Amino acid sequence: MTSTISRRSILSLAAVTGGLALTGASSAFATETKATMTPQVDESALQELLDGATNGSPQSLPTLRSPMAQPRAQQLAATTSFDSFVAQYENKYIDVDGSYGAQCWDLWEQYCRLVIGCSGISTQYSNYPGYAIGLWDGYASNGASTYFTQVSASAAPQKGDVAIWKFGQAYYPYSHVAIVLGDAGTNLYVFSQNSSPALAGNPYPGQSTGPCVKQNLPKAGLAGYLRPKSAVGGGSQNVLGSADILAVDDTGVLWNYPARGNGTFLDKVMIGSGWSGMKTGWTVDFNGDGVLDLIVQWGDGNIRYYPGRASGGFGAYTIIGQGWASYMITPAKWRSSDKYPGLVAKDSIGDLYYYPNPAGTGLDGTQRVKIGTGWGSLSITSMNFNSDAFPDVLAVNAASDLLLYPGTGTGGFGASSKVGQGFASKGLLASKGFMGSGTKGVMMQRSTGELRYFPLTAAGAFQTASDVGHGFSTFKLFNTQ
Repeated sequence: MTSTISRRSILSLAAVTGGLALTGASSAFATETKATMTPQVDESALQELLDGATNGSPQSLPTLRSPMAQPRAQQLAATTSFDSFVAQYENKYIDVDGSYGAQCWDLWEQYCRLVIGCSGISTQYSNYPGYAIGLWDGYASNGASTYFTQVSASAAPQKGDVAIWKFGQAYYPYSHVAIVLGDAGTNLYVFSQNSSPALAGNPYPGQSTGPCVKQNLPKAGLAGYLRPKSAVGGGSQNVLGSADILAVDDTGVLWNYPARGNGTFLDKVMIGSGWSGMKTGWTVDFNGDGVLDLIVQWGDGNIRYYPGRASGGFGAYTIIGQGWASYMITPAKWRSSDKYPGLVAKDSIGDLYYYPNPAGTGLDGTQRVKIGTGWGSLSITSMNFNSDAFPDVLAVNAASDLLLYPGTGTGGFGASSKVGQGFASKGLLASKGFMGSGTKGVMMQRSTGELRYFPLTAAGAFQTASDVGHGFSTFKLFNTQ
């Protein structure tokens, strides 16, 4: 299988910087070249081995010519779910660059653009430049490591993985790339292009064979899988933990940094793009189903609620508030009698209100309660600081003192106290389970980009702090309730 980018330069994806873990993606540039035009699959041999292949229908095979590849590689906004992508292109041809017909590379590129949110990963860093195997061989240098994890051929495949076959194999003499739908024993059930017999109406005779179809392909000759770092196939990569860090970088990409539970993080996972307009964000079980949801305050004053899915990822958002641009908010189940957490909100004149969430789906402004005045100079967040089962409010004043306003569980406050100093920062984040089950602490985002973790005893006493991340000076971090 040859890459269909010919006579044009494609820049490899630049690494997204500023993470907790080493991502190591190279920003080297390369020019793709076209080798001899040859089908990438030995169909006669392959069809003898196919087990239950579904090669589509001979009707309705329109030519889909996507826009020509841009002159520079770019990070894109993922716009399509995995299942929608498969449904959209099944039994259709994809020719992204208008060259050499509909090759397996074109399916890969369209998948990257619409589902993953990237484009132009180079095939040049290989002994077989221009062929699909170059996506695998060049993993460390071509930008793929920003969006995918390289998984060995012996591992169990997952829906949404990208399967890549080696060059020079019996059934894939020029290598091949396809998208995994499921495991089928010695075969892979995949979404694949140019790997099934040509059908009536083929718009690329002599260049391409079959369109995008669901079929079984033998695993023999697999190089391995590229597994998306964002959950696209219904997996659990984006099931959030209470100690995970969600962060929006300066390009608007939303990342998850999964916590290991020992004071460190796993490699970051891309969740989505287009988040530049976020003002503040929270992870909280807003609907009481045991899965963390997102509450996001946007710069336009809207508050959106994104329900978390038990299988990973998030459902479609609903707007649960408008006109909140001047408010500082923090979710909290402020009254023990409430079934679901609501919002504690400070307005522009320093009054503090509680907005309940009576049904687990949104706020009820008619039931709001004023719970404080004179908070104008304080920045606020909430957590159960003293382990009494009631949420508390932490506030930082102009002198960088950290003040504790303990909640009573009935809608009021106990006596406040100063619990720390020197807390000038871009923000404080509550953290649960970062050092293991049952642990808690406060994460501070410094203006210089470090993340500093302050462990807490059960009674609310700080222990020795340590830096656990760096490079976050331009990031917007989600808080956790």
